[in-house]
Amino acid sequence: MTTGFGNFGHHVAVKDGSILPARCAICNKAVTEPPRRFVLRWDPHGGLNRHLGLIGLIIAHFTSRRGTIFVHFCPWHGKRRLLVLSLSAAVTAASVGVCLWEDARHVPAEGFLYFIFGALFGGIIFVFAVFNNLYFRALQINGDTMAIKGFGKKFRAHLKPEEILLVPELSSAVEKSGK
Repeated sequence: MTTGFGNFGHHVAVKDGSILPARCAICNKAVTEPPRRFVLRWDPHGGLNRHLGLIGLIIAHFTSRRGTIFVHFCPWHGKRRLLVLSLSAAVTAASVGVCLWEDARHVPAEGFLYFIFGALFGGIIFVFAVFNNLYFRALQINGDTMAIKGFGKKFRAHLKPEEILLVPELSSAVEKSGK
């Protein structure tokens, strides 16, 4: 990762503030849409913070390193988050509706528990999709270089260093290598 660019198996290493080429980051199709901005976080103390619950989550929010990339998506892959949000909201609403209907009848059905789990599962996925990045995650941030997982195989295979535009002013890294 010291070179600032690399294709390492299932992840790609790029500099903070990079604008990736105008191809879908998943399927590698040429696109004309403007790039989307992703601020990725990497918590160097991830194991400890996960065990501390809500306090660990707050600590991780303030101690995590951040990096920004700009990525293009084709129309289909660009709507993936909207699809996940709408499906999870529909499952949650339908399950809650069935639970309320069954509760109003005062007759416990055999499948009642499945609808409770459906409501919980759909709600958890909905909240996760609202607050988290469904596309990429930073595996490690080292200085101003990020190792990122989530790019498609075709995109990774055709990515060349000369195609990446680096704009340091677009960087959002908390800790720079000079600090």
